Amino acid sequence: MTLTAPAPEVERLLASVFDGLDRAGVRWVLLRGRSTLGVPGGDVDLLVDGRHLDSFEDVVLERGAFVLPSFRLDRRRRPSWHRFYVLTDPASGVSVKLDVVTRLVYGRGRQVPSGLETGCLERRVDDGGVQVLDPTDAFWTVLLHCLLDKGKVNEPRAADLAAVVDRVRRPSEGEEFFQSLCPESDTAEQALTLVRRGDRAALGELGARMLGTGTGTGTGSAPAGSGGSGAASSSAVRRLAEATYPVLWRRVGLGVVPRVLDLVEDGSVEGTVLSLRRRPALCDVLLLTPAEQRDRLAALLRADRYVPAGGRWHRLTGHGLERVRLVDHNDVAGGDSVRTSSLPVAGRTTCRRAVPVGG
Repeated sequence: MTLTAPAPEVERLLASVFDGLDRAGVRWVLLRGRSTLGVPGGDVDLLVDGRHLDSFEDVVLERGAFVLPSFRLDRRRRPSWHRFYVLTDPASGVSVKLDVVTRLVYGRGRQVPSGLETGCLERRVDDGGVQVLDPTDAFWTVLLHCLLDKGKVNEPRAADLAAVVDRVRRPSEGEEFFQSLCPESDTAEQALTLVRRGDRAALGELGARMLGTGTGTGTGSAPAGSGGSGAASSSAVRRLAEATYPVLWRRVGLGVVPRVLDLVEDGSVEGTVLSLRRRPALCDVLLLTPAEQRDRLAALLRADRYVPAGGRWHRLTGHGLERVRLVDHNDVAGGDSVRTSSLPVAGRTTCRRAVPVGG
């Protein structure tokens, strides 16, 4: 197997993102592909704590990322726990796509939640600035992804599995979940044996039986009807959408970083963002501040051309309207504890992000 060398621009982009996530206290982990991280053309698959998704988004938007739409060309919507972000190096134009999930759900068509997210995040380990899965979690999540999502084990993933198979702890949450999906004739032990043998075809057949779809090929093949003018037309539409979407997305302010966050930081105000909603030409911020610091922040807002009206502060920007509502601890249930459990906003110290309860 010949691997393309990582691109320095992609490596720098990812290093900046990963460092920003760690500084902001976001819990995240790379799901697969450590050996190919930074290679152009590949997605970067990440699991993020669902409670920290807003903070994750702050970090990547600060670095100029844009979010792909939740609908696809086949008009089906992605689930709320699955998002894509695209980062571009401004100097070279090289881009990288972040494929982000907050849940580990497997299967094509009928999707089965695993409940493995919390354990995977708790057991993650640092590998040179990259948060990676514990070997046992890596084995079972990669194998489940290959067999149930892709219907095959390709060569890079086979190498990933072989690299950790002898370090798999038994039993484990991942093994128990895998076994629960196996038909009576198959076992998790059998899967471990097939990985050690490097038998990709037999693994594919095991996956097909788990899906109830009969015999699989193990290495995958192009789907029927994937060629011809229909595919070319779809490809052309996709390329046009990919070229125009980020321009429109940024123009209407869907990735805007609110100016009020800088004012909070510059004024050393203890501001906690309770919510931040970006819509076309409108950015709404709900900000928790101590009552004794309200006048200081109000003076900063007024000096920066924010106008008070209807209980909010308004400011016209190049992308539309920024609207800020200020509340203090007396207005919010458990307001005193919100600040304690919050995370730093990307690149800031006094400005923080509230962490949702549950999630």
